[in-house]
Amino acid sequence: MISGSLGDGKCGVGDFSFHLARHLARGFAAGKQNDRSSVCVLTATPNSVIRARHFGKREIPYGADNEWIEYEPALEIMGSVGFGIGNIARLRTRIAEKSPDLILIQYPSKGFGWTLSMPLFFRHGLNEARSRSPSETKTTGKIPVAVTIHEYKDAHPLRRLAVRSLISQASKVITPCPLEERALRRVSSGDVSVIPVGNVFAEEADEDEYREFETHLDKIESGSERFAWLNDRKESIGAGDWLPNEEEASNLVEVLDVAERNSRFVFTYGHLSKSKAPMRLIAVFSRVLHAIPEAKLVLATGFDNKNKLHRRFREQSSLQLRGRVLQIGRLPAHLLRYVAEKCRVQIYTFRDGFTTKRSSAISALHFDTPLITEKADGIELSGVECVPVGDINGFADSLIGLLSMEDTSYRELLAGSLVAQKGLAGGFSFEKIALLYAEEITAITI
Repeated sequence: MISGSLGDGKCGVGDFSFHLARHLARGFAAGKQNDRSSVCVLTATPNSVIRARHFGKREIPYGADNEWIEYEPALEIMGSVGFGIGNIARLRTRIAEKSPDLILIQYPSKGFGWTLSMPLFFRHGLNEARSRSPSETKTTGKIPVAVTIHEYKDAHPLRRLAVRSLISQASKVITPCPLEERALRRVSSGDVSVIPVGNVFAEEADEDEYREFETHLDKIESGSERFAWLNDRKESIGAGDWLPNEEEASNLVEVLDVAERNSRFVFTYGHLSKSKAPMRLIAVFSRVLHAIPEAKLVLATGFDNKNKLHRRFREQSSLQLRGRVLQIGRLPAHLLRYVAEKCRVQIYTFRDGFTTKRSSAISALHFDTPLITEKADGIELSGVECVPVGDINGFADSLIGLLSMEDTSYRELLAGSLVAQKGLAGGFSFEKIALLYAEEITAITI
């Protein structure tokens, strides 16, 4: 498997790739899938980050980032792999030395960057690596390539170029939702399959482990003491390089001060991008504040001041939301869930509505907090309150209704909707996603 990022908590595709690789490897190790024996992943993410976020409680052999490290049976990872133009020859060598029976590429992801190296690699370097690596399953000696295209429809022209180069080499094209499938069929001569993304937080916050974490944190009375407790236990909660700045830390302490679910807190998280309609989020919450001035938006995301969209979002939210935003940065899985469950409701806006490539909303189904989102055509979301795409007034009305609800009525709503919401979340388990992938890749390696 090749993925620019891998399990670093900063890239949705990277987090998906990590858990997919892990579950495929577990299936191979357990003999559930008898076609291949192991998963080897090349990624730009350093092994030190992967180790800290996902294997902090276990003894993992330390090695240089340009070495293969076996993290679990049938799962090897090489981190800090460069994907620049100067690394094309090295990438060919790394692929060839494993003599793989299949190459599975997850594209795009943050670690690939924006350089022209990937189109060149996909067009030339990948083909040479395949020729160098003999495959027992193909008489031509060329190894089959499967590729998951997570975004093409609204991608940057450079990314589209890379995608076209890649799918020209692919024996199988996979994408996570029908919207992307329709766009890819226009440029792909082969078959395109749809397999949704998985529920990341069901993997990263084990239920029993999370409840133990929640119990300990709830025993601490003040937000500042809770924050200090978290800082002391970064490794044990898989926080990795989590380091909030002064503003994020202050806002997080305010949220952590809440002893129980706050009837005025509204939660959302995820990387800010055009596809998530951030200006629509501001418009919705601005209308909410006219009806409920004391409401606050708890925003779990990081800001990049070099990003034009991020700067515009901060400017507009400051003007329209009048300081009612608590930006708390990117959080580790346990803490993200804990904060979400201190809020009355979650909200997620998307330019095209909720689809099965939206890992943020899919993972948020795992939280014990009701969710409101925009519904795309052909998607059924049992237990989730949906409004038509772009209906700002309807979205605001739904949110005002939940925030204004009496506590007794709200608890009755929770009792019913969360059961359905958790059932929906179960459909996106990585065990199921990995089995779907195994079926697809087995078909092209036999």
